[in-house]
Amino acid sequence: MATFIVDGHPVTVHTAIELVRHMHECSRTQAADDKAYMLDVSERSVTQSGAKVRTSSPEAFVNDLVQYGFLECIKGEPLLASAPPDQEN
Repeated sequence: MATFIVDGHPVTVHTAIELVRHMHECSRTQAADDKAYMLDVSERSVTQSGAKVRTSSPEAFVNDLVQYGFLECIKGEPLLASAPPDQEN
């Protein structure tokens, strides 16, 4: 579990995809799904700051957003598992 600052508010999540979904739902983009949202954010980050945010997985996406300073993790580990530990195989 980790807590991030999203739009000035703390958001606690268990997985990277949960965080991406929350960010997508709060965004003003026209992205059809979470993958399209990540691609949109990645394209804008390159255009606006030269930061190459990976979209290969929600974990890579979140980790890069933290690394480039676009997202702040205030509690827990910024690189989250794709599923809560009790649901992993």
